[in-house]
Amino acid sequence: MKKEVNTCNIIFAVCVIIIHLLSELVTQGNENAFLLQRFFAFAVTGFVFLSGFKLFINYRERPYKKFIHKRFVTIYVPYLIVSSLYYLYFVVRGFTEGNLREYLFQIFTGSVCAHLYFVVLIMQFYVFFPLFAKFVNKCPAKIGVVSSIAVTAILKVPALQNLKYADRIFIFYLCFFIMGAYAAKNYDRFIELLNRYKWRLALFWLCVGVLLQVCRLEVVNLFFCLSSVLLVYLLCLKIKADFSEASGVAYYVYLIHPFFIYCADYGFYHLGIFDITQRFILRVLIVFLCSFGFPLYIRKKFTK
Repeated sequence: MKKEVNTCNIIFAVCVIIIHLLSELVTQGNENAFLLQRFFAFAVTGFVFLSGFKLFINYRERPYKKFIHKRFVTIYVPYLIVSSLYYLYFVVRGFTEGNLREYLFQIFTGSVCAHLYFVVLIMQFYVFFPLFAKFVNKCPAKIGVVSSIAVTAILKVPALQNLKYADRIFIFYLCFFIMGAYAAKNYDRFIELLNRYKWRLALFWLCVGVLLQVCRLEVVNLFFCLSSVLLVYLLCLKIKADFSEASGVAYYVYLIHPFFIYCADYGFYHLGIFDITQRFILRVLIVFLCSFGFPLYIRKKFTK
């Protein structure tokens, strides 16, 4: 795997954690925290881009049955386990009474815990991957990328965005996956274009970012996320450090980090820590150390 992909993986994981760490400040009406959440919102679309990139490099010529079996074991089985543990935790804490019908529905929709919708989303791309691979192989890059952006932009109309489960339907993220696949297929050309147009890309990102603060339309946010993902990839090309080990557990970091937020908040309540600033600083330290430290420790423990 390309080294910069591992770096991107870690950056996107960190951004997702930051979004969730800022939630308490946002609920307290902190406008700066809200703006930061909006800024880091490109992280999930970045994961979709990387999924298209990695799948096209690793699996486009492998038998589909082996591919989907491996994705089920490595992605969906951990999701089922973690979702079940979250659901059990919520039952024990009294947040829900718990029943089989509710549990199965939330597993199916990725709604046991807020962040788990992403797994349901990404599994749809895995299921339809042969169709995407055929499209990318047969359609020229310019047509494929532009058409996928156009489709995604059209779907950003408020009427569709207000659908209850729009955030976990694959077609609403189509352009990110397709762009990732084309970037992998035409890797050298992709890197050449990134470097050639980096300043124009940065200026476009800045303009769209300013516009987003003025109008906050989803179609504007789409282009902000697109340019953000490309800029992060460009940045990661310049980073020499090797994050392959941490990247190997990034998915598990994504799955478990809210649990440590819940544990920290539970501890703060019983310890009488109510100052928002203190809580935020302690939460950052606890969540990052545990979210990365625990899966890295487990991995080292069982791979010796």
